[in-house]
Amino acid sequence: MFLDEDIKITPLGAGNEVGRSCIHIAYKETSILLDCGVHPAYTGLSSLPFIDKIDLSKVSAILITHFHLDHAGGLPFFTEKTNFRGKVYATHPTKVILKYLLNDYIRIINASSDTDFYTERDLKSCIDKIIPIDYHQEIDI
Repeated sequence: MFLDEDIKITPLGAGNEVGRSCIHIAYKETSILLDCGVHPAYTGLSSLPFIDKIDLSKVSAILITHFHLDHAGGLPFFTEKTNFRGKVYATHPTKVILKYLLNDYIRIINASSDTDFYTERDLKSCIDKIIPIDYHQEIDI
């Protein structure tokens, strides 16, 4: 790696707190997000990572590390309510368990809110977009 080839790492959430985990990594023309969680103490848009700091249309992929809501609870919002058009990767167990956790989360947040943060239709579309990967599997982004 040459000195002018910097990797830029920017915490968009969870930098100084627990919740809304989201790390933006940029290298040359490639841009990825590690996780896109929600903050458990907030609802709606204020629960999301600070995504106004990046252009989601230029993000190539979102990598979900595990199914906890503070790491993946914002995924349906990212895939269905923003201009993100990249790929989403998670292990098969994460994809399966996340579907059930997000289903419960939708019912809870939409029952206590005036607006639908995201819907069951958004959730189904989001889950369908997740590409399952195996442990130790390498992918090109």
